[in-house]
Amino acid sequence: MPLIGANSYTDMEGALKAWLRSLNIENLGTQVYLGLPREGPSSWPAVALFRIGGGPPDGADYPADLAHMQIDVWGSTGQKVTCAGVTQAIISALLDLASGTLMDENTRALGVTSVSSIYLPDKEDGRPRYSVSCIIQAQAV
Repeated sequence: MPLIGANSYTDMEGALKAWLRSLNIENLGTQVYLGLPREGPSSWPAVALFRIGGGPPDGADYPADLAHMQIDVWGSTGQKVTCAGVTQAIISALLDLASGTLMDENTRALGVTSVSSIYLPDKEDGRPRYSVSCIIQAQAV
């Protein structure tokens, strides 16, 4: 039985990963992951991102998504300043993400709201980490 009015939603984690990698942020390169690799990244700093909530906006008549995303910027010991710089570059890029921007081949950004960050070093070894939280509105294309 076919679904009547079925909507197609985007993979926001994959889209955000692709978009962040495309920015060529200094000191970051392609070190953007959906969670850090178990063996660690090939170099530091590195970004681990996660979808932590969200869903379709109320009353939307098109397949939109309000994705609540967490972006963690990790560095090796002694790289707090470098991590802070990468974090600021990511925040600036998020705030400049224009409506209509293609994040990947399947996802169009519609806007970003509620961007915030906090410094949360690793409890065990003190490794620097900044955590950015944002809500990205997007739709499948």
